[in-house]
Amino acid sequence: MAQYEERRIHARYPQDISPRVMLECQGQMTDFVVDTGCSFTIVTLNQVKKWGLEDKMMPSDLPGYLGDAPVSIKINGTIEEHDFYVDDIKDNLLGLDILKGYSAIIDMYNYRLTFRDYNEDYDISEPLVTINVDGKDIDMTIDTGSTFDMVGPMSVAKELGLHLEPSKSPICDGVGYTSTIEYEAYNLCMKGFGSEICGTYTVQAEDVPDYAKHLLLGARMCYGCMMQYNADGTFEIECMDQACEEAETAAVEEPQGGGETAELRQN
Repeated sequence: MAQYEERRIHARYPQDISPRVMLECQGQMTDFVVDTGCSFTIVTLNQVKKWGLEDKMMPSDLPGYLGDAPVSIKINGTIEEHDFYVDDIKDNLLGLDILKGYSAIIDMYNYRLTFRDYNEDYDISEPLVTINVDGKDIDMTIDTGSTFDMVGPMSVAKELGLHLEPSKSPICDGVGYTSTIEYEAYNLCMKGFGSEICGTYTVQAEDVPDYAKHLLLGARMCYGCMMQYNADGTFEIECMDQACEEAETAAVEEPQGGGETAELRQN
């Protein structure tokens, strides 16, 4: 039976939102935001310098990035080399190339992240989940890197018939852009995959780049749930017993170390 590497999640919800993980890259324990809304892993230029890989950066095959770098990452006891994009961002972002590539299980109820066997033929597409917002169903992409409950275009807010008010969160920092938020809808009943929260819909600014114009469900509703990317391309998410209550109060102890265990934290 295969031995899979399990990472310990530690949470400080609700003070922090986006989950984080420490991974061994270039022989150094490196901090990443676990970002299910990011198709590819992206690291900061400063991180590349810390790894000593600045002279190995190559021009990026995608526009808008500073380049990409070959990074040795240790998962399940094996060191493999993966190309990570490099950009002028605040945090390192662990994207779907690693999460789906290793058929990851993100258990935000028991606070564990498990990597399974690597599948180089993984599907990079982002799975959708159906969320009921004030009685209306709509499909969204789960983005654990987002600190917003929901974020999307004005057209969706109109489709849902939301009552918009001036935003209490005037700035949105995304990958490769910063935009101003003008409107939000508050106190919305959000239900899906057995989870339920009172949340906010944040309207994206019109100047957001096209690649960022998606309807996204942020990390908060996922606490107390288990997400699973399967090798056959399917995606599962389930709210575990008592998850809704524990998502408001959970505080997981700092990991005690030992073996391959690292910690998945929040920012």
